[in-house]
Amino acid sequence: MHRPTQHNPAPSTRGNAVHGRRCAGAAFIITLLVVTVLASLVLVFAYSMRAEAMAATNHAAVAEARWAAYGVIEAVRGDLAQDIANGESPRLSDVPAAGGRVGGTVYWLIGPDYNDDTQHVYGIAGESSKLNLNNATYEMLIELPGMTENNAAAIIDWRDDDTETAPGGAESDYYLTRPTPYNAKDGPFETIGELAMVRGFNADVLFGEDTNQNGRLDPTEDDGDASGVDDNADGSLNRGLAAFTTVYSSEPNTDLTGEERINIQQRSQELGALLNDLVDEDRFAELAGTIDDNRPYENVLDFYIRNELTEAEFDAMHDKLTTSGQDERTGLVDVYTASADVLNALPGMKPGDGELLVADRPVLAADEPPGSIAWIVDTLGEEKATAVAGRLTNRSTQFTVDVVAVTEDGRGFCRLRVVLDVSPTIGDNATLPEIVYIQDLTGLGWPMDTEILDQLRAGVTPEEVAQAYSDTLQ
Repeated sequence: MHRPTQHNPAPSTRGNAVHGRRCAGAAFIITLLVVTVLASLVLVFAYSMRAEAMAATNHAAVAEARWAAYGVIEAVRGDLAQDIANGESPRLSDVPAAGGRVGGTVYWLIGPDYNDDTQHVYGIAGESSKLNLNNATYEMLIELPGMTENNAAAIIDWRDDDTETAPGGAESDYYLTRPTPYNAKDGPFETIGELAMVRGFNADVLFGEDTNQNGRLDPTEDDGDASGVDDNADGSLNRGLAAFTTVYSSEPNTDLTGEERINIQQRSQELGALLNDLVDEDRFAELAGTIDDNRPYENVLDFYIRNELTEAEFDAMHDKLTTSGQDERTGLVDVYTASADVLNALPGMKPGDGELLVADRPVLAADEPPGSIAWIVDTLGEEKATAVAGRLTNRSTQFTVDVVAVTEDGRGFCRLRVVLDVSPTIGDNATLPEIVYIQDLTGLGWPMDTEILDQLRAGVTPEEVAQAYSDTLQ
């Protein structure tokens, strides 16, 4: 049987066109997706590179500020050594509030102003302006602002060499019950931070409201708990105990040239030669008799009072005299720089006596040699002046340098605090002051007015910023 021939239908032109358009549309969409993804990757990469570049720039700025701060410290070491070589008492109290320049950075040396807690002072701070934790008595410690009887007892127990617990104090039997047990040190404090290990002490006791440890009342330290920092918003700064205490204050028993002082408790050729150089023959004969008759002396000021020296005579000889055979004297308080709170804590002092001394003390120029302490007799009277004089000095040989350095574009800053000991330089001009302590305080934040950073970042020149800042302090 004949079968009809079968034919395949011809392809549809319209179908081909539709199919082609679909493929082209899909390809376009895929292309858009690819382009979008690539563009996103490019943007992410560019943002990442920009962030990396900014981070690198900021890192470099911080490094620049850090090295500038170290450079300032070295410059201060050199200046202090030069002061000693010139026979001057180091003070550096004439550092300008406008700061200084090191390369592309601006720097300041800042310190607390105990007469105005809204401002800084500019320069270095003598450690002898504070009470030394290692030899202050219990009676002295409890007079410090914020100190409790239990805290004072705990300090004594921590540093003494016995295991007996004073009332309110703590020895190893307490510290061994702590979550991380440890023994009482039963030895001298090495840093103020060591107080954090002593019973009853924490950051609130140590630093009070001064959370950034800049010695000044900042807005965030006077707004209750609005900024996350707990303060009483009373308009004044609770400085904490760290502001009034030290572990570094000591001085060699020598004059500023390094010569051993003359012990006035005993007759000596050196004392006779000194008097012979300073007074005429009649006055020498008069003093020779009374000096022998009045021994022993409580301290050098007692020598001045009982022998009825003139203030001019005493000023000429005081730095060369001593009543102690020790090579070094620890914990003396500089009556020229100590705060009223520290002076009030000294033996024999009553509330208000420290304020009187601060009001009456002479202001010494930066290059002026240290004056004697004879003037305290007029302020306190002979009996009280004699009682406290054994704890007083007229100089410091350890200094805190709190240096803040910031790049001129305001991108990076660094703050370092060091304690320098000039004792090794006394009598040895080839030696620089020793760095006995260093701490990086950058992490505590910018310690000065924030307008300084804002203006630097806005392109205001460092000179204009420094001048404007200095003008606000006038």
